[in-house]
Amino acid sequence: MFSKKGSKSILFVGFAVTCILAMAGLGLAATHTINCISAWPKTAFETSNLLTFIEMVQKEADQKYPGQLQIVFKGGPEVIHTNEQIEGLRTGLVQLALSAPSYYVSVMPEGDLLSLTEMNYPAASYGVSITDTLS
Repeated sequence: MFSKKGSKSILFVGFAVTCILAMAGLGLAATHTINCISAWPKTAFETSNLLTFIEMVQKEADQKYPGQLQIVFKGGPEVIHTNEQIEGLRTGLVQLALSAPSYYVSVMPEGDLLSLTEMNYPAASYGVSITDTLS
């Protein structure tokens, strides 16, 4: 087996390597980028609401967590066709998509429930706080 001195050396080297890897990981994870797309062109009313929402969240993130969050609007159906956007979300190509739930009922049947409510669900999104998201 190992002597006491050899065991301490191996333990010290393992601890040092773990610390170095942890510090390298912290440096890489300092900035979070969210790529988003829309099912509609940039000139559409829905997309302009998304851009307003992105601006509000980015402003709040820059105040509370400077340099830690970047939200990038990639575009509409000219970037990823509307019928393929759900696959882009699933594979991680984009992290946020503005779309109509009825486009993806076969993949996400829960989205069809929104047609049964009288609540105005887009208006609720403007009250979102990112405090718990980044901490």
